[in-house]
Amino acid sequence: MPYVMVPVPEDQVEDVMQHIVRLMSQASIEPWDESSMETLFGSIDEPSRALLSSVARAAMSGERLSEADSAALVQLSQRETMGLLRELNDYANDDHRPPLILRRAASETLPNGRTRDVRVLIMSDDIAPLVATADRKHLLSDHPLGPDRE
Repeated sequence: MPYVMVPVPEDQVEDVMQHIVRLMSQASIEPWDESSMETLFGSIDEPSRALLSSVARAAMSGERLSEADSAALVQLSQRETMGLLRELNDYANDDHRPPLILRRAASETLPNGRTRDVRVLIMSDDIAPLVATADRKHLLSDHPLGPDRE
């Protein structure tokens, strides 16, 4: 690999090095595929699966899923749900893959016409179908009348 020396002002060396490290870590990220998603589904607990599948369903249908709604869907507190989200994204980071679920701020219009900011959970269009497929396979393998049962 060729190296290029570039002069950098002394006061900006740290910023440039951080930028280079960030670029190198992004280059080492592997995309999610069916196999890696199925491995993930086999290694996480049911509340984590429920969170993943609910965010994937919302992403595939084009709906917004707020943090409060996601907590209600997995029947946990909002704090516990955000802990699951952090654990899932830590798993992805440790496996050198992109984050599974992201948090974003969005505006919501209230019935009185005013707007307020809410936190929503989103999933990329590449990851959501993989989650749905892995979820379906996992549910079928656990079902008493699934393909592996007689």
